[in-house]
Amino acid sequence: MQIEVFSGFSKRINSTKQPTGTGTTVTVLLKDGCDLKSPVFELNTLDFTINYVKAFGYHYFAHVENIDGHRCNIICTLDYLATFKANVGAYKGLIERTSSSSNVMITDPLNAPTCEVANAHVSASFGWTTSTTGCFIVGVAAKGGIKQGTTTFYAMSKQGLADVCDQIYDSSLWQQMWNQFNGVQNAIISSFWVPFSLTYVTSYFTGGVAGNFYIGDEIIAASDCYNIASRIHTEPTVTITATFPFQFGGVQVPNYVYKAPY
Repeated sequence: MQIEVFSGFSKRINSTKQPTGTGTTVTVLLKDGCDLKSPVFELNTLDFTINYVKAFGYHYFAHVENIDGHRCNIICTLDYLATFKANVGAYKGLIERTSSSSNVMITDPLNAPTCEVANAHVSASFGWTTSTTGCFIVGVAAKGGIKQGTTTFYAMSKQGLADVCDQIYDSSLWQQMWNQFNGVQNAIISSFWVPFSLTYVTSYFTGGVAGNFYIGDEIIAASDCYNIASRIHTEPTVTITATFPFQFGGVQVPNYVYKAPY
């Protein structure tokens, strides 16, 4: 039978490269017990330059083994990527190996990390203004300018809450509140802290007058205390266009890479 052999053909094992042009056609014998994956051919001459073979429509890596100084065996190993190049090119799948360690878009554990980006982020404000001091929102069963017995909410600073607490524990107030609620503690419905400044909350939510804090019919003087007439705050509609690599406001945000080329 005849095969086509090549001398000095250079390629990487992980490449689909095929030899260009025509090799040398030689007549060989196919050794018994071989298969298409690893055939062995016997050649009547000795040629150590042969390193690649085309046979049966397949491509093979080859190395030469001396038989008796005049003949040789051409031992072949199937070159899968070159043989099935058309199939490989048409296949869609996840790439797990890259020949370039600088390609950070492929997670290849064989390549060392090329960079590390920590805490890269973008924040946007949609009208909310946060504050580390914050303010307190207190709900009570109070008059507050509306029907008695319903819940009224107040926004107040830390000092305003302190003023309220100082007066709540006054003995005369306790007696008055006991008559209405069987204990002033039953009039306090809720109290929680929010991470927004009192100025911000009063600008968007309040409708009452500063300084009037009601528990039932009783008025408690408190600094920085505002009745919240409406608890609904409608945010403006904002459209953000994101591109890749991610950009925000025309500024490119670095890829979030940590320890591996994610």
